[in-house]
Amino acid sequence: GSVDDPANMVDHDRVLWGVLIALLIYPNNNF
Repeated sequence: GSVDDPANMVDHDRVLWGVLIALLIYPNNNF
């Protein structure tokens, strides 16, 4: 996201957190 578009920045952070959470959850479910 860009500084001029807060909504875009929020969406980018949401996707980033989704990826981080997925990386933490999926490996634990595989074991």
